[in-house]
Amino acid sequence: MLQIKLAIDPVAGETLTHFPLLVALTHEKLKHVDHGGAVAHLDGRDLNFFAPDSQTPYPLELETYDPQQGTIRAWVRLPHLSASDKTLLCLRNNTTPSSEPVWDSTYRLVIHDPDNPSDATGNTAPAALNMTNAITVEAWVEPDEPRAETLQPIVSQWAHNEELDHFDAYDAGITDGLDTTGFFGAVFDGRYIYFSPQHDLKTRHGKALRYDTHGDFKNPDSWSAYDASNTDGLSTKGYYGAVFDGRYIIYPPRRDPDNFHSRVLRYDTHGDFKNPDSWSAYESRGASSSQSAAFDGQYIYFCPGQKAVPKTDSDTTSNDGSPSVTGMSADQLLVSSGDVMRYDTTGNFTDPSSWITHDISGTGNLDTRDYDGAVFDGRYIYFAPLSYGAVLRYDTQSDFQNKQSWTAFNAVPLGMRRCVGAVFDGQYIYFVPYGKSEHAIRYNTAGDFTDPTSWNAYHLPQTSALDTLGYDGAFFDGRYIYYVPYWDEKTRYHGVVLRYDTTGDFTHPTSWKAADAGLTDGLKTVGFNAGATDGRYLYFAAWMDGTGYPERIVGNGRVLRYDTTGNRAAFSLRFSDLGHNGGLCAALPGARFLVNTVNGPKSISANRPPQPGRQHLAGVYDGQTISLYINGQCVNQQSASGAIVPCTEDIAIGNILNGLGQFSGRISEIRISSCARSETWLRTQVQNQANPAEFCRIAT
Repeated sequence: MLQIKLAIDPVAGETLTHFPLLVALTHEKLKHVDHGGAVAHLDGRDLNFFAPDSQTPYPLELETYDPQQGTIRAWVRLPHLSASDKTLLCLRNNTTPSSEPVWDSTYRLVIHDPDNPSDATGNTAPAALNMTNAITVEAWVEPDEPRAETLQPIVSQWAHNEELDHFDAYDAGITDGLDTTGFFGAVFDGRYIYFSPQHDLKTRHGKALRYDTHGDFKNPDSWSAYDASNTDGLSTKGYYGAVFDGRYIIYPPRRDPDNFHSRVLRYDTHGDFKNPDSWSAYESRGASSSQSAAFDGQYIYFCPGQKAVPKTDSDTTSNDGSPSVTGMSADQLLVSSGDVMRYDTTGNFTDPSSWITHDISGTGNLDTRDYDGAVFDGRYIYFAPLSYGAVLRYDTQSDFQNKQSWTAFNAVPLGMRRCVGAVFDGQYIYFVPYGKSEHAIRYNTAGDFTDPTSWNAYHLPQTSALDTLGYDGAFFDGRYIYYVPYWDEKTRYHGVVLRYDTTGDFTHPTSWKAADAGLTDGLKTVGFNAGATDGRYLYFAAWMDGTGYPERIVGNGRVLRYDTTGNRAAFSLRFSDLGHNGGLCAALPGARFLVNTVNGPKSISANRPPQPGRQHLAGVYDGQTISLYINGQCVNQQSASGAIVPCTEDIAIGNILNGLGQFSGRISEIRISSCARSETWLRTQVQNQANPAEFCRIAT
């Protein structure tokens, strides 16, 4: 007769009920009788776990048994796991097992090994998940590398609308009594969309606009505005794009009413949006502008735009053949800049040592100046060329000020003329064609950057019987690339959204679709400058509609929104999520959990770069809060409400359903529960599964 008594130390927190315990044990008596042990069957089916009285059987799932080594790995459902006393149990043989399952009714899906299709327990049919008010999604992951700036889903019930017709719009042009029109880009911090102030109905401005994604899109109470135009005694007006570094929203400086400038504006998301103490500004380098930025998790890279330099007696125009701009002094000349400014987010914002500038003009003997947008692929920063067609790349693993760290590629032979923004789908960098540029161009990051075969182009002028030229920024939602409509020479300011299906051939017309959203909900919705996404909706930043152009610039506040999923999504747990937020902005990549509710999507992020090594991720939603756990520790939590959208789409593991967003690594021990697991539960589960032989030991 085999009888081994086991013990578990008290857990920290509350006593847990119906806890699925992982037991991993090796013992001489666990060998088959032919090998000197006490087990009668080669498959171990005579082994069972009992209460300390050795009479009451516990539900058991025998995962593996080695009759030669005497090793068992099994799941046992404990009626209680005590927070005050040791929990005891007994392993015996030659007994009748429990007829109950290890996984109770709250576990809707359990998969130990996703590579084994038969290794699933519970309700595997998506419709049977039937989540309403609470959900816990969890898994162990081991990335091949903790690559940032990529969409890497772990387990999701998330699909995309295939028809390009889910638009709505809201006029936020007057918010909190302020003229909130004219924005260059936007960024998402996990709850709020921040629009970057540029030019209102009169002039360059510093009025920051914010939308609460937990509120009704068309309810004015969901919108707020703050005039940050005189922060820290500086003229803080005229910005381009935004960066979220995990705590702060940082606005790259472009041009105020008088000149191009470098006064960086920053908002602390831990403070009140309308409190001046939450805002700060820093003059970084004089009359030199930026055009958006990229972020690698520590450093923000500001794209070099225009700068003012002293004029000599022989100068009548800029070095680019263009005259000086209105507002510049008579002794100044406007030129394209090659000065890349970098800010170390781990340093003090107003400490000059946190800032450094490097002149990259002339890289690879090409004209590497004037960039408009950049994107990070996990190692390299790619700068999108506005004026000269030379794509610039920086290796973040090398010295910032070393010329050897920088490479350039001449994309003009591919048809690149001018582009604004870039977006990354996990393999390809897509450069956004601006103005009358007729080619969409992309680079395969798996290839050599300077090899022309790593690049391809698609001729754009007409798609879906619509003119499709003139875009400003782009989105990636896991399957589609969306190009943000701006302006072309023929139709001027337009609202024709262009979309590429990444599952199709880039150069084939059937992979492309377009829709005219220029009149949405009775509003003229044209002329946008990039935007941000909350995981479900794309928000197009309102810039201008052509009123008064070209005599004067007049902004508008009509925000266009596109629904990428509708009711085809319920939840998504991700190892890392998109950090580029619309091709002209950047946000901290890292783990995220999204729940699609009847009140809109709710999400929570780690707000830190993804980490290497095996780790446990869990997203929890209870109808009042949404939380994200890493290795059993809550890393972020916020209020959230709304019933989960009923969804019958298939569960996808390691990718977005019918799309891209591939997780690179190994996934195991997936759980989907119809309840909100507690921190004690998740922490105890991690401790148990990380070292089961230590967690549940032979009693002495």
